[in-house]
Amino acid sequence: MAIEKLNTEQLRRLTEENLFDFKTSNELTPAGAFTGQDHAVSVLRSTLSIPGLGCHVIALGKEDTGRLEAIYSVVKEIEVEDAANVDRVLLPIPGRHATFEEIPLQPGDARLFITACRNIIEATVSGKSEARGVELKVILEKFAGRHLLSGYLQWLDDATSTVLQDNLNELGSNEVRIRELHGMLPELLHSSQ
Repeated sequence: MAIEKLNTEQLRRLTEENLFDFKTSNELTPAGAFTGQDHAVSVLRSTLSIPGLGCHVIALGKEDTGRLEAIYSVVKEIEVEDAANVDRVLLPIPGRHATFEEIPLQPGDARLFITACRNIIEATVSGKSEARGVELKVILEKFAGRHLLSGYLQWLDDATSTVLQDNLNELGSNEVRIRELHGMLPELLHSSQ
């Protein structure tokens, strides 16, 4: 069987003129960076939306294929969405003077966390070690696995234990420590509720 040469009419398909509502392709919006990558973008979006310790994203593919641009674009979209859907707390880092870390939390958790920390300090100042212990246990369980939050709560536990032990001796000597504890309370940056 011989191979026949094709003419231009055989190489293109004509469509009805009224099928499209534009005259030239210059009138069209350019295709997005993710054309044909719906599943990959969906997985990326859901992975990057998980609150917590974070994750690593490995983008495989050839150079200049838009993979990094796609990741940055999804990150920017999520940041805009998260501004309304995620609580944010400014957490003081114990042992580092005037050093803070911004921590994202589930909606409603920021106020819960800050209130619990405040209650722990108030129970300490009032000499209510049992109330302090109950509040601390609940909040430690709630935020177990969150490295910075757990570290801060461990510091708060140690600091308030010291104040409670010293309270047995003399309250006046602890005023500086109590002011220090109040100065180390986390601050609410944003609440979605």
